[in-house]
Formats: sequence, structure tokens, C-alpha cells
Amino acid sequence: MRPAAATLLILALAVPAHAGTHKLEAAPKTYTLDGASKLLVAFSVGQLSIEGDDGRDVRVTVQVRCRRGSLEDCQDWASRVSIDHDVSDGRLKLKFEGIPKSDSHKMEVTALLLVPRALATRVEMGVGTLDVRDMTGPLNLDLGVGEMAVRLAAEHYAEAKATAGVGDASIDAPGKTNDSGFIGRTARWSAGAGPHTVDAHVGVGDASVRLK
Repeated sequence: MRPAAATLLILALAVPAHAGTHKLEAAPKTYTLDGASKLLVAFSVGQLSIEGDDGRDVRVTVQVRCRRGSLEDCQDWASRVSIDHDVSDGRLKLKFEGIPKSDSHKMEVTALLLVPRALATRVEMGVGTLDVRDMTGPLNLDLGVGEMAVRLAAEHYAEAKATAGVGDASIDAPGKTNDSGFIGRTARWSAGAGPHTVDAHVGVGDASVRLK
């Protein structure tokens, strides 16, 4: 087991943004799997994108947009964002820390992860937008509040399930899909020939899964 380590995201590059806002971008970070066959991403609030990649490592890019305050304020807030990373029991865990939860309107964090596409991946996210595409391994995705969009190649999957506690859930895939629910929705698909499954859940919001 490798002990957890916090990687400080030094966001010193100012990117042009709309008047009244400041946008900062961190230098990309690379995390080796160190023999791990699974990935867990814990992300509290913001926009998270996970894209399948042909590389062997997990590469992370982070941007911060501040809607108020000075550039110095934005740099101070952004300097508190970090990623705790740990490899244990065959799993790489990336946990984003320092993202405001009670005053998220002042600062929005956007993260892009390029992930080895066959890596079994679980996402635990609080609030925001989750986008997952071009993966080919098992997926277990959980979003508390917000919108989730999943785009995959159907050939790699046997079945998929999308649920929304309050909101809408849909699956667009070859063959028959089943939908049920009133306030909450559940969509299921089990017509695939691949070896893996997709489980996508949103507490409040929308979950959309497309397998083509």
C-alpha cells in the first residue's frame, strides 16, 4: 500500500475570461496505477469529465473559474484545491479536496481525467455535471444532484442501468430498453454482447446513457 499524498494544484496561469470573472488553470498532473486495476474518483462540486484514453496512466487537468473577487482572491481560493491520491487493494483513489461546498457560486472547479479506457471506474460525486465517454471497462457512477451524460461503445457492455431518484433517466442503445417510474425513473438495457456493465445513478437530476 502506498500512503495517501496530497498534490497541491498550483493554479498560476491566468486564462482570459469574461469581464468580472477570473480563470486559472493548473499544470496537468499524472498518476501512475502502480499495479491498480480499478479507479475511484471522489469529487464534491463542479464539472467532472472522464474520457477513455490509450495511455497507461491517469492524467488530470484542472481549471478554476472565479465569479467574484480579485485575481489575488481567486488565486488564494484555488491554491486550497488539492488531490489526495492513494493506491491500495488494487485500486487508485483520487479524492479532490478544498472545493467550497457551502459557497460554490464564488468558484467553479472543472476537472478532466484521461483514464486508461479499460480501467474499472467508480465515481462518487456530490453536485454538478458528470460526463463520461469512450471507456470500455465496468462503470459505477453516482451523482447526488445534477446532470450525468455517459457515451460509450455498446460492443463492450452486456447491460446498463440508469436511475434518478427525482428526475429523468434514459438509455439509448441497440435493442430493447425498459423504463419505469413516476417521480423517479429507472431505465435498463440487457441486450449487449460485451463483458461489462454500466450503473449510473443520480439522486436529483437527469441521467442519460448512450451506447452505440
